[in-house]
Amino acid sequence: MPLPRPHFIHNQILKNIWLGWETFKETSNAKFGISFLGIDVIIDKKRFLPDLFAMTDKSRLHDSYYSGAPTLVVQVQTPPTAKYNLTVKKDLYEKGGVKEYWVVSPEEQSLTVWKNVGGKLEIAAYMRVPPSDTSIDDYDEYTTLYTTDVLGQGLQVDIWEIFDSTKDLL
Repeated sequence: MPLPRPHFIHNQILKNIWLGWETFKETSNAKFGISFLGIDVIIDKKRFLPDLFAMTDKSRLHDSYYSGAPTLVVQVQTPPTAKYNLTVKKDLYEKGGVKEYWVVSPEEQSLTVWKNVGGKLEIAAYMRVPPSDTSIDDYDEYTTLYTTDVLGQGLQVDIWEIFDSTKDLL
């Protein structure tokens, strides 16, 4: 049974992450490619369609698929895919050697970053947009910035930028 097509907010979130990666590429001269929907990933003879992924080994890129584990994979959660993304896909990405796996939840306005440590994907960061009734004094309780080096030194993701264009739509 086919899954429902992504919602507008889903695509806005992916666009915001993609724009952040593109800006980083241009300003840092980092060398990586980006696939934004539509290119399958084949790991261990299993075919998956990540929402967004970055690759540092372009020799694995073919016309309609990427062979092996990308460097970084992003999935935006939807109720029908949440369990699958956190079990089957996460396990396969772990076995394949994905360096980081980002799972975005539009409902929670959160990002969970799983980092490959010794062959296992472990939670490296959890960030979420503070609720609207949060006092500025309580913002310290919320991590909103994550820095990674898997695509080049100093790539930062800011939770506010991921959800910026969606705040009036949620």
